[in-house]
Amino acid sequence: MFNSSLKQIIVEKIKEENITSTELSKKLEYVKIVVGANRIDEILNSNLLRIGSGGYDYRYITSEILEALCEILNIEKAVYIDGIKEIRNELKRIETRYHANIKIFSEYKPKPSSYASAIGISKAINIKLPRDFVDKPFDLQKVEVLQKCRQHYSENKGSLGKIFGLIKFYRYFYSKDKYIDLEIIDGQIT
Repeated sequence: MFNSSLKQIIVEKIKEENITSTELSKKLEYVKIVVGANRIDEILNSNLLRIGSGGYDYRYITSEILEALCEILNIEKAVYIDGIKEIRNELKRIETRYHANIKIFSEYKPKPSSYASAIGISKAINIKLPRDFVDKPFDLQKVEVLQKCRQHYSENKGSLGKIFGLIKFYRYFYSKDKYIDLEIIDGQIT
């Protein structure tokens, strides 16, 4: 999991100075101190300091509040800028990483007659995985994929209905052209 060096620096400075979110909110000149304190806590509880997720509280946008926090905590501007670059690079990596999925292969392959039916077919023969699934250790990915496939197979009693027929095997794509096939032998997935 990504750990922002800027977040670590900010949290360490807050601990060093023994300052609360409420006190920071006052120093940031929030009219509603609780609103400011909640916003600071929300930002500091985020691995990416809420960069890239927007946010405006009628006082600051996220980048402004971070910059102001760094000024209050006497964190050099160069450290702040480098920290923001590090977070933006991580966001870019997250946006461009491969989205792993499990494809279900069955007896029949119906041809879509429309865009809507193509979407329906895609949903029927794919098991969605969370966007950050590929960030997990590969051994853990394999265990979880096996569990998901076994659960899917059990819930569907080995069939995708009249249109698709019996499930033949599952294919876990962990990269664009890299995959693992999970075979079905005597009703068991291996």
